Amino acid sequence: MDKPTALLGEILEALKRSDEKKIEGMIHGINLPPDAFEMIVPMFRELYGLDLKASIIPLGELEEYQMHYVKMAPRSVRDAIEWAVKLEYEIIDGQEKVSGNLSFPAYFVDGAYRILLVGGSA
Repeated sequence: MDKPTALLGEILEALKRSDEKKIEGMIHGINLPPDAFEMIVPMFRELYGLDLKASIIPLGELEEYQMHYVKMAPRSVRDAIEWAVKLEYEIIDGQEKVSGNLSFPAYFVDGAYRILLVGGSA
C-alpha cells in the first residue's frame, strides 16, 4: 500500500496548503471540457483548512455514478485503477456539525499519482 499511502499524503498536504496548482496537476481528466478544472476546484476548495480523514477504499465502495466514470475511461486507465480515495470531513454549519465525504478513483500512471475525472462519453 505504499503508493496509495503516498497519494493520501500528497492530497492532504495540497489541501492543507490550499495548493490549487498541485491539485490541478494531480487530476487526470478524460473527455473534460477546457474549463473543467474551474468547475471541479470548488469541490476541493470546500475542504481547505478542514481536519480531514483520508483512507483507501475498494473500488466497490464508490457510488454507481462514480463507477460509471471508471467504466468510461480508456482500457489502459481502467486497468490501472485498483483503489479509490475517500476524504471524510466535518464542518460547522451555524451551530450544527455536518459530516460529509468525497470519494474518487485514483491510480499511479506515468510516474505520478492521479485523481481520475471523466466526462462526456469515451
